[in-house]
Amino acid sequence: MKKIITKVAAGILGLFLALTSLSCSKEERNKLEGKTDVTVLLRDSDGTPLKEWVVYAFNEFAWGAGSTFHAKESATNAEGKAEFSGLDIKDDQEVYRFVVYYTETKKNIFGKEVSKESLKKVVPVTLKPGESQQVNLTLGVTTNSGNNGNNNNNNNSGNANIVNPGQSKAGTIILINTSRNPYTVEVNGEAYVIEGKTTKRYIGALGTYTVSWKQNSGYVLYPTEGSTEVELTGGQNTKEVRFPNE
Repeated sequence: MKKIITKVAAGILGLFLALTSLSCSKEERNKLEGKTDVTVLLRDSDGTPLKEWVVYAFNEFAWGAGSTFHAKESATNAEGKAEFSGLDIKDDQEVYRFVVYYTETKKNIFGKEVSKESLKKVVPVTLKPGESQQVNLTLGVTTNSGNNGNNNNNNNSGNANIVNPGQSKAGTIILINTSRNPYTVEVNGEAYVIEGKTTKRYIGALGTYTVSWKQNSGYVLYPTEGSTEVELTGGQNTKEVRFPNE
């Protein structure tokens, strides 16, 4: 008798969940299931949509593994849109990194073609279950891929450490991550991921810049974050920003 009651209860529960799923919107279902949808809009530096480019979505595990093998991928359509449906979100939120790899001649590369010489554009985004997002990914501001972003070389020389080749090379901001953990750094709204114990150079025109940083991983309760203003002038066209301020 107890077995019959148990089976009936399980059947009723299953039917209730099925009906609830049918009555919910996709966003509500994603929230219940711990998933979300993302549309990536890929543009060239002049605003032209990039068709049939492979875009990768790295969750925290895949990014730490350092290989495209563990990342999800989607190709852009004629409008430059790549769709990612049902991305799994760990806990209440998770940082995903949306990445494209390409050559100096702006030829898209993917899979086994990706190497430490490949250029890439990375956009880190914090995703939450049920909250669909559009991510704008525009070429023209690039980083060298290194070991899939896990390059801990502190050498300041060479294009591998330039996070913005820029149209004007009148000034330089040297970004120095003194922590062992990766940080997302924004320079006047442009976001870059800088791995632990790594130095990068931002090259741009003279002027005032807002530089902010936020810890991506390795924190206990809350990420370390901060910001500062940097002014590049003719007399002082090179400035250092060390973060975090511990």
